Amino acid sequence: MRTFSIEITESATRDIQSAFDWYFSISEALGNRFEADLNRGFKSLSINPYFQIRYRFYRCIRLKNFPYLIHFMVDEKLNIVKVAAVLHTAVNPESWPSSQNI
Repeated sequence: MRTFSIEITESATRDIQSAFDWYFSISEALGNRFEADLNRGFKSLSINPYFQIRYRFYRCIRLKNFPYLIHFMVDEKLNIVKVAAVLHTAVNPESWPSSQNI
């Protein structure tokens, strides 16, 4: 079975840290639940990253229990899923400045 490596950009790392900080500030249990949900999303992407292209060449997968989308691209030649952002669903990806640099 073909699996994909997950590569997380610096921008996505900042997004994730910001979300972790927010949920952990509310409660450790909530932060741990967010982390587990995010890891489930990454695991799903490593098995099957072929979700619909949402805009430009980015694909998205929604976390199951939190209002966040993982924005990513697939490099089929290298078997890599490049995570470009992890954004709250209220954020318009078109206003996302880092997408211009990827």
